[in-house]
Amino acid sequence: MQVRPIVLNKKIEKLSPSPLNPKNLPFECLSAAEAECLTQEGCDELIAALHKHLSDKSSIGDKMNVLAYTEQLCQSPSLSDSLVNSELSVTLVAMMRRSKSPQLRARVAHVMGLLVRHASFLSLDLQSGGLIVALTEGVRDREVKVRRPSMAALGELLFYIVAQE
Repeated sequence: MQVRPIVLNKKIEKLSPSPLNPKNLPFECLSAAEAECLTQEGCDELIAALHKHLSDKSSIGDKMNVLAYTEQLCQSPSLSDSLVNSELSVTLVAMMRRSKSPQLRARVAHVMGLLVRHASFLSLDLQSGGLIVALTEGVRDREVKVRRPSMAALGELLFYIVAQE
């Protein structure tokens, strides 16, 4: 039996490229390879910057740009572990549940799916902290562009849970 990823599977869905504009990021734009080389303190600072700019009252466009950058960081398993098991994941769950913008909810669901797909460990706090509920709500969203990435992320999460048992 061969297991294929759900998120970013080109046979399932064609995604438009992330709208990353590094010049408009409110912090230094490191590549995933550069971010992997950060000390624990540097990694914590990067996560705090991501969290800060996704939590504040910035525009949807600015948040989409930060999410696009986060997508690039998610491709690294070590960074995914750090990102998904930080306060950033709680912020993403809150954004998924509270945002009125379908584009933002869809991008958040996509990022959550990437984090789960590439992470090797998910804390029990995250699993019980509303992630399943947020993704299930996303699957029921009236906007198809939110439902599809929510279902993909939920599939990745359920596969992770089953594989751990």
